[in-house]
Amino acid sequence: MCLSSDELETVKSAVQVLEPFEEATREMSSEKFTTLSKISPLIRALQDCAVSRKANIFSLCDELQKQFAKTFTGMEANFHIAAGTLLDPRSKKVSFADIGNSKRIEERLINIMKAAIDDQETRLTSSTAETRQETQTQERKKTLWKVFDEKVERTVKVGQSYSAGLHIDMRRYLEEPLIPREGDPMIWWKDHSPLFPKLAEQTKKFLCIPATSVPSERLFSKVGELVSQRQNCLGDENINTILFLNKKLGK
Repeated sequence: MCLSSDELETVKSAVQVLEPFEEATREMSSEKFTTLSKISPLIRALQDCAVSRKANIFSLCDELQKQFAKTFTGMEANFHIAAGTLLDPRSKKVSFADIGNSKRIEERLINIMKAAIDDQETRLTSSTAETRQETQTQERKKTLWKVFDEKVERTVKVGQSYSAGLHIDMRRYLEEPLIPREGDPMIWWKDHSPLFPKLAEQTKKFLCIPATSVPSERLFSKVGELVSQRQNCLGDENINTILFLNKKLGK
């Protein structure tokens, strides 16, 4: 097949527009890096790449923009994606097209942390009440433990005031400078977890979620390949052991 010079130029222009999509696919298929928080920044970047003023690929770019609008409308309303993006020190609020969405995610995360603190305080209060009932039956020990009981009550009150300070912690985190895009957000959180302990707990829930099922699909493909090659020769335990070693050794 022989292409004319105009057709060849069109192909070259199309390749330039579509190259970022290949790069994005590779990033989303990664197994060793966090991916959920990359979805929103990648979509924004791809939308920018799909804009071209070249007449020979205008229809291609126009169709790409339409598909973006059709597929990713409301993406910021997905709490897990938005929470992962906000808790990623590489992006935070930068990737939100609507600042109102980021505010809603902030409030929801704060409410989740408050609920965790309230649950902890409830258990502590219950434990304190049970202990107090026991000590009240021992008159000789009542005076001895009076100071200790008062300290426990003050600790509970401090927990309540700490809950009210979660908004301050969120603001302080968002005011921290962004780290480079190539940086590791998990290392950043490991270093900063003493400053934001409650937020750090949330990163374990949202920041580590894989964006795609590609890694698990690779593993299932390996299962099929292994069982087919050695059919009827291996038991379930041996297959699981071989798969584990295969994965760890990167073969």
